[in-house]
Amino acid sequence: MDTQDLLERYSQGDRNFPSAILIGSRLVGLVLSYANLSYANLVNADLTDTYLVEANLSQANLTNVNLNRAQLTGANLSFVDLSGADLTEANLSYASFIQAHLMDANLISAQCSRADFMGADLTGAQFIGADLSHANLEQANLQDVNLIETDLRGANLFKVDLSGINLSGTVIDQLTQIDDKWRLVQNVLTQGALGQDLKEADFSQANLVGANFAAANLNGANFRNARLNGAQFDRATVQGANFSGAVGLSKTTQSELQARGATFIDEFKGETDQIFSGQDTFRVERITRPTSIETATIKNL
Repeated sequence: MDTQDLLERYSQGDRNFPSAILIGSRLVGLVLSYANLSYANLVNADLTDTYLVEANLSQANLTNVNLNRAQLTGANLSFVDLSGADLTEANLSYASFIQAHLMDANLISAQCSRADFMGADLTGAQFIGADLSHANLEQANLQDVNLIETDLRGANLFKVDLSGINLSGTVIDQLTQIDDKWRLVQNVLTQGALGQDLKEADFSQANLVGANFAAANLNGANFRNARLNGAQFDRATVQGANFSGAVGLSKTTQSELQARGATFIDEFKGETDQIFSGQDTFRVERITRPTSIETATIKNL
């Protein structure tokens, strides 16, 4: 099927085009709402400004497709492959992306209100400035996703791992379902933590680039493996705070925090192995200290 065949059949009222082969087709600005394009191959196709309202694109191959400003309200995109696709400013409200693949897709300024991304792989996707209000992101993979300036009011992010995700400029509300840890991180990034009592707070794996912790109580706080480029800790109390594995701090800042009681490496880390030799069993205990000296003690059980 070529583009002309598709348009002719659509104009005659046909909406059923499953498994259509439209690789690299130019479908700019066309009206294909309610069309059944399930299992279709649209790799590298140009669908800029195309209307696909409530279209069925389930399990279609949309790799590297251009859907810039496309209208996909209520469309079924479950199990589709949208890897590398451009959905800039597309209207995806109420669309279903269940178990879809959107690796490295561009959704900058896209309208995704009430869209369903349950179980979707969004690795590396760009959502800068997107509207994700009331969207469902349950069980989605958000590794390396960019959520800067996104609207997350009412969104479902419960138990979603936001490690390393930059939440700067995001908007959430009481209806946003998000773990308490990430709600705190979002608050620190958007409201600042100046003078706050954050004793024993968990910031491990968090992206805290540019966060302001000046004069905050961070005693016993956990910053393990956090990203701290440009973060401010002036006058903050950090006794017992753990910064092991944290990145982005200057040597000067590290020295200052250490002088105030913070640690940058585990004081003690041990692991135990079992060694079996004939009928004898031995335990080997490896002890790693800050000096990186490793000793082994063998005890006959």
